[in-house]
Amino acid sequence: AVTTRIHQSCKVLLSARLEAKSSGGPQYLIFVSDGIFQVKKEDLTCAAAAAELRIPFPVPDLHFISFSLGDDSESRLVKAAACEQGGMWWRIRSNGQPLATFLEFVRDFTSFVIDMGVRSDTNMSLLSDNNNGNVVPDSRENRSSTFSEELEAAALK
Repeated sequence: AVTTRIHQSCKVLLSARLEAKSSGGPQYLIFVSDGIFQVKKEDLTCAAAAAELRIPFPVPDLHFISFSLGDDSESRLVKAAACEQGGMWWRIRSNGQPLATFLEFVRDFTSFVIDMGVRSDTNMSLLSDNNNGNVVPDSRENRSSTFSEELEAAALK
């Protein structure tokens, strides 16, 4: 296995958890890619760090959120790594300005999370959806929709 920044980040997050140096709440690892990889899917997950620290994988309450920036970015490995960890992946299509497009998405996503009042206990079920169509209650309009539909609606605001 290749030691990647993801591996190093996972090890820091998981060590903080084991040593009680974190808040005890959910942990998030955000990975943004605009390139082509010379690594395997396993090198983009927390599996090796979890094994080193003798923590079960996928790690409960460690949420892997990944983005592939631009229409031409390699997404196969990033998407597979997110799925393996029960996380989320998005391709952020670009209008020629990938960073601006990404920042707009982050703004809209943050607004969505705040608006929905996503808490740690519901977070795990939402993030581990893996496109199985889990239903998220929508208290604003007394209806239900899938998590991806809600994200798309928030992005269109």
